[in-house]
Amino acid sequence: MAYDERIHWLYIIINSLVYSLGLFFAIAIFVVRTLNRDIHRYNQLEIQLPEDTEEDKAWKLIKGDVFRPPSNSDLLCVHVGTGVQIFWTIVVTLIFASLGFLPKASSKPCEFMTTILLLWLFVGIFAGYSSVRLYKMFNKTEWKKIAPKTAFMFPSTFYGLEYRFLSFFLVRILVLIRARQ
Repeated sequence: MAYDERIHWLYIIINSLVYSLGLFFAIAIFVVRTLNRDIHRYNQLEIQLPEDTEEDKAWKLIKGDVFRPPSNSDLLCVHVGTGVQIFWTIVVTLIFASLGFLPKASSKPCEFMTTILLLWLFVGIFAGYSSVRLYKMFNKTEWKKIAPKTAFMFPSTFYGLEYRFLSFFLVRILVLIRARQ
């Protein structure tokens, strides 16, 4: 009996599709049933109690706390912008690598890292935009300070810590070398 790899790959693809569709329909049924139950309960409350219910009173009490901007909104915006930058760098790198546009990391590591660094710099535009956009949603006016903070906070922290650890270990190595002489 000859083993046919095409049949094996076809079996794997069909098996994955069946599992994915099964999970999708199971989750869809669960969500639809939950939404129908919630909508039915909401309609019953509307018919029975036209005045304020306890839930509405509680919501009115906490509404001010829910929509209040955070105390360190600039720091939150900077971290969100950096997260956007990291996320899109990873996504675009994976897409380019899967399409074959990037060199293999094992064959040409310098070109691979240069490509990722240039992509990191390019995606920084989107990071600055998302952090400033979020900052403006909090009705703040000093949005011009957020974009440079987004650009410099993560790299300076990361490379500052790297420099401290590197200098610590270099000093230790130099002390050990001097002690042996």
